[in-house]
Order: sequence, then structure tokens, then C-alpha cells
Amino acid sequence: MDGIVSNTLAVIGNFFTFIYTSFLSYIPDGTRMILLSTVIITFIIGVYLFVKFRPTTQETLSTQTVTFRSVYDGLAAKRKGVRDYLNEPLVKVSINNWVLLNFAPLTISNAGYLGPDVDGVYDTSAIRQALDLGFRCFVFHIDYYQGEPKDPKQFVPPGDPCLLHRDDQGVMRSTNCGRISEMAQALADQAFSTSLNTGKDPLIVILMFKNTPDRIKEPGTYTRFLSKVAEEIQPLRPSFLSRINQTRFSNLENPNALFTQKFEDLLGKTLIFTNANTDVFTSGGIDINKNLRSMINAQVYLTPGSEIVKDTVTQAAPQGTQMAVGTADGNFFFQTPPDRLTEATRKTNNIFTYINHPTANENFSTTQIDELGKKYGVQAVGWNLYKTPTETQTYFTSWGPYSWKLKPPALQYIVIIPQPPKPISKRADANQGNPSPPALHL
Repeated sequence: MDGIVSNTLAVIGNFFTFIYTSFLSYIPDGTRMILLSTVIITFIIGVYLFVKFRPTTQETLSTQTVTFRSVYDGLAAKRKGVRDYLNEPLVKVSINNWVLLNFAPLTISNAGYLGPDVDGVYDTSAIRQALDLGFRCFVFHIDYYQGEPKDPKQFVPPGDPCLLHRDDQGVMRSTNCGRISEMAQALADQAFSTSLNTGKDPLIVILMFKNTPDRIKEPGTYTRFLSKVAEEIQPLRPSFLSRINQTRFSNLENPNALFTQKFEDLLGKTLIFTNANTDVFTSGGIDINKNLRSMINAQVYLTPGSEIVKDTVTQAAPQGTQMAVGTADGNFFFQTPPDRLTEATRKTNNIFTYINHPTANENFSTTQIDELGKKYGVQAVGWNLYKTPTETQTYFTSWGPYSWKLKPPALQYIVIIPQPPKPISKRADANQGNPSPPALHL
């Protein structure tokens, strides 16, 4: 609200200046004062009425729930999990390539946000609705609010991490904040429920930090900020993928091996990625419940060659780093010239790629999403669920009934299965199976 008011006042000020210099300077003083007074009073009354009749958070929540529930309940009944998908004959053809790198999950962007674009609300009911619809990749927009203290029922204290919806100018557009702990608890309670057709599917959580304390100038504040996030996502620890047999995947260990792991080994597990730099936790001595790195499977870097101008947190991968997860602006792919198509698809062949629409809370068209997946092999394209029900219906018709899809065969990462040497047949070998030099025929 503060941002809205300040922006509005700036626009009004510029408008009055323009009116004065263009027209009012030619009007007699008395008449000019009357006109200015009338405009100012009208403006004040307008602001008063706007604030007075602005819907409360609870009213907006009720409106959004009514708007979307009936349509989404109908769509949810048709959703199917990955186990059903793996039984499809065309999918079984690629059984040797069933690794995470080759699968695309239904991905929800700005998870927990019920909309609308302006004066929208966060609520945990959005988590259950997304799960019912088959989403298995949840992208949370974590923010660092430093403004004036607000209603503690609706906002966390300034400086604490939370979920916020902002427009492209950085103005806060949500009337409350999303509490990370509540969203994590909602996922922990419901993501693997037997009432879901997708309840056995892997769950991916992407912690996308939009703003953080300065890591270089305020290292202590930065560390405490990330530690607070770690504490709030603890409900996910029981299902968190920490290891498979002797291979560890927590603490950013073996991220590349994770994406080439057999997909079936990930069923029922939660995978967590983040774009935040967690090197501050490598020195040790930090309570594990406050160590964010201990619950991270893979780092999200900028895809090489791409730029996301509005992103001030995500880093390019340090030289020599084997990337596992990358993010890019959609235009990076859409503007790829034909002679560089192979180069672009090679990136998604080796990097699990997440893309979100460059405009806040907007969606790519279904045609664009199809192109990103079928032409370029992009695995995760963020979807904002609460634009219009019709838009989501169209998207689901194009996507199909399943929570996951396999990449087209031509774009898949090829898993090389080592072939053991065939044993020498004792019956066929005169030396009883022992290697012997070839006989010399003189």
C-alpha cells in the first residue's frame, strides 16, 4: 500500500505541475485557487473512499476462493500421478532414460499466492488447491521487507523473510505476506497424502529469493536471514532427500548425480533448490535446524549466456562449476537463431532449467510453453494459477492429465548403461575358460 500511495502522489504531482504550467497560469488568481481547491478536495475524497471501501484480506480471500474453486475442483478430479504416466507404452520406450533431468513437472510460480495481481492475498489454501491440480514443483518468492511495521496478523516483522508479491517496479501488491513456515507445513501435511493421485510423486521446492540483506556488506544479517528460512522449512525435513544408499544429496553434495539418479528412487521424496548463496554455512558450528545449506540439494544459477535483469540474487555459476539447475528469461530461447538451436538444447540436456515469465504474475501462452518443452527441452515453466480459470483450463488441455511429462526422445539426456564383459564359455574354449594365446598354424 505504501508503494501504491507514493507512486500515486508522484503521478498526481506531475499532473498538477503540467496543468498549472499549461493552463492555470493564464487564469485569474481567484478562479485558479477555486479550481485548485476543488481538485484537491476531490482527490482527498477519492483517496478516502478508496481506502474505506478497499476489500479486506479476508474479503479478497473469499472472492478468489469462490471465483476459482468450482472450476479447479472439476480439473482436479482428472489429474493423474507419475506412476500412471510411467505405465504408458510410449513412455516405457524410454525406460533407460528415466532420470530427473528428463522429466518436466507441473510447476507453480509464486506458490501460495491466491491473487489478484493488485491487492492480492497469500493463503495456505492455495497450496492444497495446487496439489489437487497435480502441481509437483513449487516456486516460492522469498522477500526481504524493510518498510514500516504493519499489522502483525498480516505481516512478519520488518527484516524477517516472507513471501511477497511485487510488480515489475518492485512495488508491493499483496495485502499480506505469506509465512514460509505455514506454507512448508501445508506441503508437509498434504503433498504425500493418500487422498492425492500424485501423493507418491517426487516434490520439488524452489526457494527463489527476490531480495536479501547484502551478503557482502551485511554478512551477519544475511546469515541470520537464511537461518530464519531454514528454521521455517523444517516441516519438510522428514521427506527431504538427504541420501540414496551411500550417496549424499544434502549440503549441495552430488547435485549432478541427483539429476541422473533413477527417477523411481525419488518417489515420495522432497527435493529443495535455491538461488541464494549458502557458502556462509560451510564453516560449520551452526545448528543444523538453522543451516539452510543442510536442506539444499542443488543451487540455481543463471543459465550460461542468459540474463535476467530484474534478478539481483541469482548468480552465474563460478568458473569450473558443474551446473545442475539453471534459470533464464524465456526470450533466451525464443530468440535463439536456427543455427544455434543445438547449442540451446544442449544446455537443457545437461541442466535442469526453470523459466518464469519476465512480467510479474503473467503466464506464457500454451503455444510458448509447448515450444519451450518440445523444441528446447526446458523442464520447468512457472505457471501463475490465479490469473483466470479459463487460462488454466486451456493450459491443462494442452499439458495433459499427468503431473509430469517426459522430454521428447531427441532431447533426452542419454543414460549410458555399462555393459559387463561376457564370460568366456568353458565349453567353447579348449583351455577350459582360461585366456590363452591364439594357436599358431605353421
